[in-house]
Amino acid sequence: MRIEKLSSRELEVMSGIAEGLRSKQIAHRLSISTTTVQAHRRNILKKMGAKNSISAVTMGWRKGLI
Repeated sequence: MRIEKLSSRELEVMSGIAEGLRSKQIAHRLSISTTTVQAHRRNILKKMGAKNSISAVTMGWRKGLI
């Protein structure tokens, strides 16, 4: 399976997810809205073909993205 390339912001959001941060915490850290973080989460799942954040982070870790 080929994973679409993630943007630098999506990688930052994925790193926050990997750290166990909630969307609100990631938004505060990156100075963006919670809605934008949620959009990045959706894009990450779609691009990676993942069913949830945990599987996306696992795939990202295995591929050396985070």
